[in-house]
This record gives sequence, structure tokens and C-alpha cells, in this order.
Amino acid sequence: MPEVTHQDNDKKTKKELRKLQRDTGKPKVQEAEVDQKTVVKLLGENGILDATDAYGVLPLCQSQFTEGPKYTELRELSKESNINQNVWVRGRLHRSRMKGKLCFFILRLQDYRVQNVLSVGERTPKEMLAFVSR
Repeated sequence: MPEVTHQDNDKKTKKELRKLQRDTGKPKVQEAEVDQKTVVKLLGENGILDATDAYGVLPLCQSQFTEGPKYTELRELSKESNINQNVWVRGRLHRSRMKGKLCFFILRLQDYRVQNVLSVGERTPKEMLAFVSR
């Protein structure tokens, strides 16, 4: 009988080596640092403190925050109590298009859609428009 050596098992194929290199570069879910900014920190007495803190991918809630912003339903935006008020809305980005210093986008939640226009200004950087348009 031929003798079986373990050297063949120790050698990795090129495909396995690439997979190991790719996996070592990715942070694992447990090791990934969660952004410690809470949503409540973004709110001040006069609404949003700074636009640079108010956009980006928020961490998953997972019942970590006891307080947070009060979201307004899209169907309730046309009520008189919400006119000329700063409100938080939640929805899916349906379409977006950036033209110069303007970004046109549609938020959607269930059967309701809201058309929005975002423009570069004092408190709104161009990076925020680029984030919304992608």
C-alpha cells in the first residue's frame, strides 16, 4: 500500500489562498466597530445641529437606543401641523438624480411617495447631495 503523507493536505491551492487573503481583509461582524453617535445627539433645540452629522448610513437600531427622533409618516406630511416644521421621515429612496447643486429624489413608504429637492447651502455640503444621489 502506498504511504499517505499529510504534506498534500497542508498545501493550499491558489483558489484557497486567495479566499483566505480575502477573508482576512474583511472585518467580521463581531469585530466591526459600531458608530457610537446616537440619533438623539443630532437633535438640538432648533432642530438638526449640523448637516454633516445628519446623513450617512445609520447603525441598526436593535433596541440599543431608548430615545430617538419621532418619525412622521409620509401620509401625514400634508397636515397643517407639519407645515414649516422640521420633521423626520423614514422611507425607501425610490429615485434620485443630481444636477449641479441640486438633487431631486423621491422617498417612498408603502403607497405614499414624496418628491424632494435638496440644494447645496450653508448647512448642506455637496457631499450630502452625492450621498443622496447614489
